[in-house]
Amino acid sequence: MVMHRLKISLLGKLELSIDEEPVEVSSNYVRALLLFLAIEKHHPHRREILAEMFWPVKPDGVARNSLKQAISNLRKALGDRDHADPFLLISRDEIQINQSSPYWIDAVEFSELIESTENHTHGNLTTCNVCENKLLKAVEYYRGEFLKEFYLPDNQEFNDWVTIKREFFRQQMADALQKLVRIFEARREFSLASDFCRQLVALEPWGEQNHRNLMRLLALNGMRSAALRQYQICRDDLQNELGVEPSKTTEALYEEIVNWESSEFPMDDPLSESMERPGQSVLHKVGAIQKVDASRRMASRRVIFTIIFVLVIGISFVYWFSSRKELQNQTLLGARLPPVSSENGDDLSDDLQSSEATYHEQTSTLSPVLSTPGNELQVLIALYENTDGPNWENSDGWLSDRSHCVWYGVTCRGGKIVELVLSHNHLNGSISAELGQLEHLENLDLGNNQLRGHIPPELGNLSRLKHLTLWGNRELSGSIPPAFGNLSNLEDLWLAHWESGGSLLSGEIPPELGNLNKLRSLQISVSLLRGPIPVELCSLVNLVDLYLDSNQLNGPIPPEMGNMTNLQVLDLGGNDFEGPIPPEIGNLSMLTYLAFGGNLVSGDIPAELGNLVRLRYLILDNTGLSGPLPRALMNLNLRELTFFGTEVCEPLDEDFQIWLKNINNLTSNEIVCEL
Repeated sequence: MVMHRLKISLLGKLELSIDEEPVEVSSNYVRALLLFLAIEKHHPHRREILAEMFWPVKPDGVARNSLKQAISNLRKALGDRDHADPFLLISRDEIQINQSSPYWIDAVEFSELIESTENHTHGNLTTCNVCENKLLKAVEYYRGEFLKEFYLPDNQEFNDWVTIKREFFRQQMADALQKLVRIFEARREFSLASDFCRQLVALEPWGEQNHRNLMRLLALNGMRSAALRQYQICRDDLQNELGVEPSKTTEALYEEIVNWESSEFPMDDPLSESMERPGQSVLHKVGAIQKVDASRRMASRRVIFTIIFVLVIGISFVYWFSSRKELQNQTLLGARLPPVSSENGDDLSDDLQSSEATYHEQTSTLSPVLSTPGNELQVLIALYENTDGPNWENSDGWLSDRSHCVWYGVTCRGGKIVELVLSHNHLNGSISAELGQLEHLENLDLGNNQLRGHIPPELGNLSRLKHLTLWGNRELSGSIPPAFGNLSNLEDLWLAHWESGGSLLSGEIPPELGNLNKLRSLQISVSLLRGPIPVELCSLVNLVDLYLDSNQLNGPIPPEMGNMTNLQVLDLGGNDFEGPIPPEIGNLSMLTYLAFGGNLVSGDIPAELGNLVRLRYLILDNTGLSGPLPRALMNLNLRELTFFGTEVCEPLDEDFQIWLKNINNLTSNEIVCEL
């Protein structure tokens, strides 16, 4: 097996490695340049076009300099400077991926496998083992959307390119899944066909034909109740995605399954109807593609679960066991539970008879859930319903007869919920305001899902909360609730981060956050925050990490930030801060990372930064800073110093130049100070 030295994974989470070791890349712009060159690998790209594409808002000279620095950083990250056969072919005017170099790109491999099945000569796709194996391999590569959590703030051209490619690869995945459904149904392997059709439904929830074929396949596999439930999912998806009801064809199929008596459902070719989507070029309208993406993101799919209680015998027993009000509350909760399934996948309710024995069998199955005290169970049910629980990646135990304390992601202490950790679990919908009722909660982690909408201020009621993680939900919007200032025990507040795609959070930073005296980490990157940094925030003397980069924050940097003496990371890059860098920043003796790049800060670099003896990374690029680099910086053992795109100059004295050249990652503007 040939070892591909450079491996680039773009379908799902971005991963870069050389000889199985991760590639350390300095910025998202450098990554974006590599990814663009990797996909558009068939021809060279002119430097001026790349500079305009990746740095559109910068003057031509600055943009070209930024490209030059990015190429330099990329060559260093790839080790091109040390190899005779580099990954990049670079000339004075052009740059291109070296197609003879040893590299592998999952998206390219995925696309070529699918295209080869389209060009393969075979009598019948359903009997072609070559195409089947290629399709199976291709769908393994599709771990998720193309560059799922990657974009460049304020760069519409690159983001449009990503959107177009994302839609292209999604359509190829849909085509591959359709072919696999066709292959396995033709062989009457209905279970496998259902699995691939279910993936197709998840990929295109707005596709009514996909739902209809899954209903048919489930019925063919003898799973009548699952087929009927799929109809309910279809109704919800169509309503939420498109605001429409199922077609008459889907209604007729539903009625046929409801009334079916025989052991075998009539078989139809799943592709005989309009399963093949009308041809549509993804290069036609970026706006139209973004509208489709928006429609998909707005999906809030809810599955209606129904349990049929046959109340003929035993009413007196239930009434004796609890009061009438408790019975009504339990029935309300029970109505939200999924149907109890038999081993063959059918609802037990399909075969229940109106008898005392079957009634007690059903109620005894559900009684542990129905008898759970307090409001915590109702809160969990609300969360499950609001976030498309049936399609979570892991919902072990949820809405089952087991104690809610053993449901996936739930941790209890003394019978009370203290942790709710559902990160990376495909939660899709809005954050439930009811979560604010979990008064004993200490850790709430809903990060890296598909949650959207406003953050409910009711979360400010969680007075015992220590850790709140919501980052990785790119469509969280609205302002940060001032009620968060009531979370007096909070240690970590993670709302958005550049690695997880940022968010749509907007408005000003609430000064009430200055009340969080125990806070150690505050991260709100790559969002739409505006306004100044509240002076109240500078009173958080226990804060260790502060990430506010890539927002629209403005005004001067408060000198009071010098009071935050436990800070180790201060990232204010990519905002609109103006004025000088306060010399009080030199009081932050614990700092290891300091970034002001991409702001409007101006004036000289304060010599007091030389007091930051623990500092390893100093990022000052693309600012209005000027004057010489302070000689006091020689006190620092820096690993990275970046000041290109500024008017800062380098002192010429020999000792300073030796110190400068010993910095591993130096990106200079190559301006030498005049004597």
